[in-house]
Amino acid sequence: MGELGWSPQQFWLSPLPDFFAAWRGYQRKQRDKYWHTGEVIAALYNVNRDSQKHPEPYGAIDIFPWLLTEKEKVERKWADINRRLISEPEDHLEDQE
Repeated sequence: MGELGWSPQQFWLSPLPDFFAAWRGYQRKQRDKYWHTGEVIAALYNVNRDSQKHPEPYGAIDIFPWLLTEKEKVERKWADINRRLISEPEDHLEDQE
């Protein structure tokens, strides 16, 4: 039915777990479409990007930040913290002594 492409008979005869699996698949398909659109827009931004003002290239997540799941947000935050810890000099440790 509707967006799932099921017939009414298929809809009414399917068990609830099958419906939810189909619905999750539909949601993933929609999310993938947004990722694709975000990558195209990011490519257009990057072609015209001032590398002095914005040294990092744009990505789909910069266009549609709500596409990240909570788990992905936490993983990105920890990766950013680890990257900053590795790139910072260890001078601040000497100040604490």
